[in-house]
Amino acid sequence: MKSLFSILFLLLTLGVGAQNFTHSGTIRAEGSTPIPNIVTKLSKRSPQAALSSTLNVRVYSTHAGNGNTSQYGQYPTVTSDFDRLFNTGFSNTQLRWTGTLPITTCLNFTTFTTLRNAGATIPNNGDFYSVEVSGTFIPQVTGQYSFGINSDDGSDLFIGGTFVVSYYGGHGMSGPIYGTINLVAGTQYTFRARMQEYGGGDGLTVVWKRPGQSTYTLQTSELGILTTIPGSWQVQSTQTTNSLGQYSYSSPTTASDEWSIEITIPTVSSNLTSSDYLGIDSVVLGRIPTKSIHFHKYELNGDTRISVGDIYTISRRINGLSYQKRTLLFTETQWDNLLSGTVDTRVSIPGVLTTYSFTPISGGVSNFYLLSPGFTNQSSLVY
Repeated sequence: MKSLFSILFLLLTLGVGAQNFTHSGTIRAEGSTPIPNIVTKLSKRSPQAALSSTLNVRVYSTHAGNGNTSQYGQYPTVTSDFDRLFNTGFSNTQLRWTGTLPITTCLNFTTFTTLRNAGATIPNNGDFYSVEVSGTFIPQVTGQYSFGINSDDGSDLFIGGTFVVSYYGGHGMSGPIYGTINLVAGTQYTFRARMQEYGGGDGLTVVWKRPGQSTYTLQTSELGILTTIPGSWQVQSTQTTNSLGQYSYSSPTTASDEWSIEITIPTVSSNLTSSDYLGIDSVVLGRIPTKSIHFHKYELNGDTRISVGDIYTISRRINGLSYQKRTLLFTETQWDNLLSGTVDTRVSIPGVLTTYSFTPISGGVSNFYLLSPGFTNQSSLVY
């Protein structure tokens, strides 16, 4: 008897669980005549990671809001003590504001009023407070990054949970202090920068340089709050309908993929000959009942009637002169409405002249009709 592990391995090897997007359909003319060689395209787009221009910010009141040093010092000098200024488990630390601020604000300020003017609540009139700034860092280059941090008073920086650099203690904006870390391009790393202020001036700045760069800057293209945005459409396959007017697609997919099918409507040209002249003569003089495709061919002077005026119109264009048919694409629902209509539907159901794109359902079927529209109920035609 095979073990459960062996069975699971076999299923994975055979690809059980792999998913494909599938969709099919047909393109027909009036009377359900199949139309071959119609170009269709299957396209896919997948969500992509993107970074906002903002970061998450948390502002705390520290030292009980009055300078109390019973639970930590004025200026912690090691990470474990610095952590207490952000831990509300200590009664002297209280969370006072959470929100998002522009990167260029929360990582580049030299006075608490900059944060306040951006909408943050800063307690104790800019004394006895701490700030934590967090988000996602996605490096654009693989290699060693160098980060610089400057603050008044203490500060530190972590990338991907790894300590990079600190500037603890009581001081003014006399840095920056630098630290390095190796990063891989395109990888998502957590970002956390912190500062604390006891009394007097305050501020925090963070800058860095990538491998190959010579200057330190705040490069917002690599930092922000991680979001997802639609990617660009990519053509996966191009087909033409077969002799039965059929198209059929199957392509690997994930749950987050979006799909689109585009149908290119051909330009249909024809030559007017003496047979066209005789045809309209029979219709007008003989009052032969016609349906939509005939009406479109014969109703040439735009008066919504098949009349003698149409004979004159077509008479001036015989002898093989080329003309372009008004050929449009319709969905099955639109075609059903055309069949049951009792009025001229060339305006109310305009169809598509060049290309038609739609969002298909995996496993679904979409059928279309390519035809020249006009009256569809022969009893409605007026002679």
